[in-house]
Amino acid sequence: MHLNWSLLFIVSIGLMAAVGYTVLSPDQYEPDNNHTQSDPASNFAESTQTDSAITIRVPASHRILPTLDGPEKSDGPNSHWFYSSPITVKADTVITGFSITMEDADEAVLHHVSVGILDRPSTICPAHFMFDGGAHEIYSASRHMLEPVELPAPYGIQIQQGEQLIVEFMAHPQAAPHGAHDANHVITPTLIVTLTTDTSHTTPVDFIRLRLDDSPCIAPLAHQAFTVPTSTDAAVFTKTTAGNEQSSSYQFAASSTIVLGGANFWPNKGAQDVSVLLDDQPVARFIAQPVDTPSGWNIPFSDTPIAIQPGSVIAINATYRNPFAVPILDAAGMYGFYYTTTE
Repeated sequence: MHLNWSLLFIVSIGLMAAVGYTVLSPDQYEPDNNHTQSDPASNFAESTQTDSAITIRVPASHRILPTLDGPEKSDGPNSHWFYSSPITVKADTVITGFSITMEDADEAVLHHVSVGILDRPSTICPAHFMFDGGAHEIYSASRHMLEPVELPAPYGIQIQQGEQLIVEFMAHPQAAPHGAHDANHVITPTLIVTLTTDTSHTTPVDFIRLRLDDSPCIAPLAHQAFTVPTSTDAAVFTKTTAGNEQSSSYQFAASSTIVLGGANFWPNKGAQDVSVLLDDQPVARFIAQPVDTPSGWNIPFSDTPIAIQPGSVIAINATYRNPFAVPILDAAGMYGFYYTTTE
């Protein structure tokens, strides 16, 4: 596939990443998204491929300054999107893990990172795909969930020689007191993504990321977030899958098993948790843990298997307690999981 670099990859404003990268031409760009654009054609990416790993370096294409805004403001207007060039896989292999490091910056500069395979169809919101076929997401993480992902044996993501990977890197450094950076610190970060590979993992898995959204699968395509109203009595606001089933639920056609899952939400914006429901019954709950790192929080993964029957529906809820006097316009509630079909 030859990707038309006159198009721009654009994804979320308050999210971790997009399940299928949405490709928009400049005249289709949604101005109300109001975030910094970065032409992927200008981004140079280095990659190395060995028998045990694929390593991709994605440098920022320009210097950035931390934002002075607090968490009550939307992240998008002060964020920066960077993209790798397509990375062609040199041989058939199986991806079994992902890890993230940052060069010339700390992890707090990261808003989110996504890795996708070009020309594979999207499972969630397939209408977001246009032009060159988009990309199928196989990994997403925010600055609050940077523990390495390791798929247990015998599971792995199968990828063929000649297929192409693409990496999205959204930077959102925040100045003190809201973040770890000095307001005058000019940053030019490089994101390093390492994909571990092991062809002995012979059972294929796929990845799906559910997300709660006030405008699911429709314009503005880059939103993938929801609004939390103000609260004068610290009441908890719960965003459910009702009304956004297209993006926040998935019905399994065959018997399946979820082998690893993780959630994303924003504790600094009042998020309490993300809950996972299977046929309306809770099966997992993700809570952020305070940690002594620049990012300040960690949302642990869950490797507890979840067995799924044909026709069952998995969905998510997110709860927030808005600490601000204004609505939160870019609340996130997401659940990404690796699953295998068992029949």
